Amino acid sequence: MKPSSPVGKPATAPPAPSDPLSAQVTATADDAIRSLEERLEFEILISDMSAAIVNSAAEAVDDTISDILRQVAAPLGIDIFSLLILSPNEDRLCATHVYCRSGFENNVPPRELEFPPELLTQLCTDDIVELNGSPADDESAPQLQQLLIPIQVSGVPSGALGCHISGEPVRWQPYVIRRLKLLGNIIANTLSRTQTAEELAAAKTRFSLAVAGSTDGIWDFNFKTGELFYSDRLIELMGFNDVEIDPVINTFENHIHPDDAFHNREALKRHLKDRVPYDVEYRLRTHSGKYCWFHARGQAIWNEQGRALRMAGSIQDIDTRKQAEAALVNAAKQFVSLKGEELFHSLVRHLAESLDADFAFIGSLHRDSRDSVRTNAVYADGKIIDNFEYDLKDTPCDQVILQQTCVYSSGVQQQFPKDEMLSTMDVEAYVGTTIFDSRGKPQGLVSLLFRSPLAETQTAQSTLKIVAGHISAELERNQATDALRSSEQWIRRILDLGVIGMAITSPEKGWVEVNDRMYEILGYTPEELSKLTWVDISHPDDVDADLAQFQRVLAGEIDGYALEKRYITKKGESIHVSIAVNCARTADGSVEYLTALVQDISDRKRAEQAMHASEQHLRAIIDTTPACVKLHTRDGILLEMNAAGLALIEAKHSDDVRNLCVYDLITKEYHEAYREFINRVWQGKKETFEFEIVALQGTRRFMETQAVLLNMSDRDPVILSITSDITARKEAELERETLIQELESKNTELESFTYTVSHDLKSPLVTIKGFLGLLKRDLAAENLSAVEEDCCEISNAADKMTNLLDGLLELSRVGRVANPSEHVNFGEIVAQALRTSAGGISQKGVQVTVAPEFPNVYGDRLRLLEVMQNLIDNAVQYCSPTDPCIEIGMRDDAKELVCYVRNNGTGIDPKYHDNVFKLFEKLNASNAGSGIGLAIVKRIIDVHGGEIWVESTGTQNGCSFIFSLPWLSQHGIIKS
Repeated sequence: MKPSSPVGKPATAPPAPSDPLSAQVTATADDAIRSLEERLEFEILISDMSAAIVNSAAEAVDDTISDILRQVAAPLGIDIFSLLILSPNEDRLCATHVYCRSGFENNVPPRELEFPPELLTQLCTDDIVELNGSPADDESAPQLQQLLIPIQVSGVPSGALGCHISGEPVRWQPYVIRRLKLLGNIIANTLSRTQTAEELAAAKTRFSLAVAGSTDGIWDFNFKTGELFYSDRLIELMGFNDVEIDPVINTFENHIHPDDAFHNREALKRHLKDRVPYDVEYRLRTHSGKYCWFHARGQAIWNEQGRALRMAGSIQDIDTRKQAEAALVNAAKQFVSLKGEELFHSLVRHLAESLDADFAFIGSLHRDSRDSVRTNAVYADGKIIDNFEYDLKDTPCDQVILQQTCVYSSGVQQQFPKDEMLSTMDVEAYVGTTIFDSRGKPQGLVSLLFRSPLAETQTAQSTLKIVAGHISAELERNQATDALRSSEQWIRRILDLGVIGMAITSPEKGWVEVNDRMYEILGYTPEELSKLTWVDISHPDDVDADLAQFQRVLAGEIDGYALEKRYITKKGESIHVSIAVNCARTADGSVEYLTALVQDISDRKRAEQAMHASEQHLRAIIDTTPACVKLHTRDGILLEMNAAGLALIEAKHSDDVRNLCVYDLITKEYHEAYREFINRVWQGKKETFEFEIVALQGTRRFMETQAVLLNMSDRDPVILSITSDITARKEAELERETLIQELESKNTELESFTYTVSHDLKSPLVTIKGFLGLLKRDLAAENLSAVEEDCCEISNAADKMTNLLDGLLELSRVGRVANPSEHVNFGEIVAQALRTSAGGISQKGVQVTVAPEFPNVYGDRLRLLEVMQNLIDNAVQYCSPTDPCIEIGMRDDAKELVCYVRNNGTGIDPKYHDNVFKLFEKLNASNAGSGIGLAIVKRIIDVHGGEIWVESTGTQNGCSFIFSLPWLSQHGIIKS
């Protein structure tokens, strides 16, 4: 499309008039005529295309759309014209149909366009979406080359028509855009209709397959037309073929048994009117004239006015089940007179024989453990066998108890491989149902077992459910009978034993009947007691409380009460009794008589008084014991603590420890161990445990506790523990352990020292002895020059031994002969050591670097000076000969002072780091020195509680000697 001719064919130019004004008017009129003609032609084209797509068959829709895109694109000058459909996720526009003018095949845009949220907003508002430029409907806006025209289905955005134009920019008239929108909407609606038709066809296919594969008969009734659809299976169930039964509702209703027709109509009315589920059972007359039972279900659909439009449902053949139920009901009539074991035996036999089961049994859950079953009756292979008990775990019976009813039509052994009984009896199929008591709780089960697979299980399920109710009633009757018999025996036994006094009294407080034990308790004869009321023999202090409850019974507020009181016996003695009173009322609610159970509790009261006195005595002992005695819960909450315990944890009074937890006192490192200790005690073990506490005022103490579990009669069990302060003992043990370790270290050091000394002192002696022999020979030969050399060697060996002995003497004094310790700045020691070594440093031209400041230390000033002197001399001796330098500094460490002396010499191989501090050790035998200096340094550092070590990566990398000492804070306090 060209700008000069936006729509339609180009106009033929008329002859030019001679009058310029007339020519201009004529040209304007001709342009208007051409514009109208082109618009009319385009309107006709759009109308024809819309009619073509609406009237196209479903299978021809795709071809029609492609033809429309081609025909519309030509007059508009569109090079690429595409139909874009919105993806299901509304994040892309997908091209389903594309027209491409010849020559533009390589310029086709992507089949999918990203669909950002702002693009959806524009489509939702039915705006023209421009991929570049301004809106096409704006006459004054810049011309476009590419745009999207939104299309909708039922007012919902569904995609767009994509237009791509090359060459000169074009401008379309607004009516063109509107008609393209209309065409796009018609196309989108047609595609939606086609898709809906395809989905409907697929749904019909699925429905047909479901109907064909169902064992139930399917029906569908149209209330408007009166038409009734029957599935083939329904016709088969009724014994007809599709030409023998009319598909109308009246014909179907005529087949329902007269006795069931009313019930069915009422169920249908309730469903259509009140929407109650349609679920009925009725009899239908089959083709043979026989009535068979069917189970019918259905569901209607209603319009907005609540009128039913149609209803569909199914019928299921339940004739076999009904026959079995009828047979069971008839059989049950024979069991009415049977009870107990005889009834159970008859039921399992009837179940097995009527349902062709190989085994049948009735079982009751164990009263104490719900994990096992005791059988009440067992039928196996044609006879009744002995009862047995078995565990439910990993059996189908366990599933019955959990799920009410379980059916395994085949392969039950494979599903429960751990159930040995199934394999022993060669069981293939299983059906069982739960027996519930009157409260709805499982009390047992009834089960059938088959050696062959079951083709139909509904009959067995229904039969067992019916039988289960009868069995439940009999089981509860048996249990009630047993309980009553047991209760009667228990009451008779109590009365016979004469343990409790029993009396029946009148509303007037007189005695109606009294047992022998009551006379024995009170000491009165029957004649004497009949002249008294129970008020007359009650203790005066207890009468008011008893009368208050008695009046409430007479007023109808309560039916009974219980209390403890005192009676006055015939001898005038006061006895304690516990009474329980209950009343029997007449029809009008008034009290007819009262029954009282009276127990003499005088012995108990005396025991309680003695126990109370004993508790007071025990409390006095506990309060005066020097050890901590306490009660606490398993979680550690303190309940009680004696005075010694309060003092031990620095509490002023008992309120300070109320609700306090022992873990608040015990140090954290003992929490887990103490918890494990309490767990062992809770299991009944008697344990002893040592731990550390921090008292309320901050004092740290070591404790030893012995604990036992104490079972209380009036509350949960608690922990009783007796705890002692063992801090002094722990300190003594620690001191002893330290001395032992020091002694062991000294012994080890002495052994090493003895070996080293004996070895190294032999060397000069051997030299002396050897040269004495040479001296003797040289003297005999009068070789004076050799004699002089021999004497020189002997003298050197003697000097070496002297140096060794002096060094050993100095080493022995370290730690034994000590100067008083003092607070000293370590920087002063470094400075003094450097002054002492100034000669050697100056001689070798060593450059020394020293840290600007050092902290205070506490120790032997002279010995620490000796350490620095030795390390500096050693560093100077072994530093680099070309550019010698040493460095003295300090490392940051929060716990201790860490100093170092570093040189840039040959260094020490890491494998020799541990040897340099040993006595007489020299890595280079040719070097001067005795090999004692570093040993002395290590001994001094050890005595001061520090450590010393070497850091060096090897040859030519320098070496650092590093040592640590406890240091002082700025206030002069040693940091541990």
